[in-house]
Order: sequence, then C-alpha cells, then structure tokens
Amino acid sequence: RAKDEALREPGREVSGENGLELMLHREACSAAVEELGRLPAAEREVLSLKLFKDFKLREISHVTGMSLSMAGYRMNKALEILRERLKERGVL
Repeated sequence: RAKDEALREPGREVSGENGLELMLHREACSAAVEELGRLPAAEREVLSLKLFKDFKLREISHVTGMSLSMAGYRMNKALEILRERLKERGVL
C-alpha cells in the first residue's frame, strides 16, 4: 500500500525495504518506457495503444488499418523486443 501511495506522490519518500523496492520499481518503469520509445514505429504504436489506451487487438487493428493478424504479430514482436532489451539491461 505504501508503494502504491508513493508512486502516486512522486515527492513522497518511503524508507527501508519499501524504499528500496520503490526505487527498483521506478528504475524498471523508467527503463521500460525508454525502451518502448526505442521500438520500431509500428511495434511502438501497437504496444502503446494496448498499454496506454487499453485497446483490444481488434480495436488496434481498426485504428491502425492493420489486419488483425498483423496487429497480433506486431504486438508479439514488440513484447519480444522489449523483453530482450530489458533482460540485457538487467531489469528482468
């Protein structure tokens, strides 16, 4: 609960084990957002629609003009690239 509250209030500090956990969580989130920005444009668009707008694959397909299978392929490719890059950075 303290971590959730601290995440909502960036200036708030949490000490001890919770503070370390929060710091690691923030670093992981920062790395993930940075790597999301480095994805190829099509993969970034598909994954951003899913993560930030909570679109279903069918909606992503409609909005982007991609076939449903291509939208699914791009989503899987984006997650694969992101997972690999975060592993390389030691986040996963």
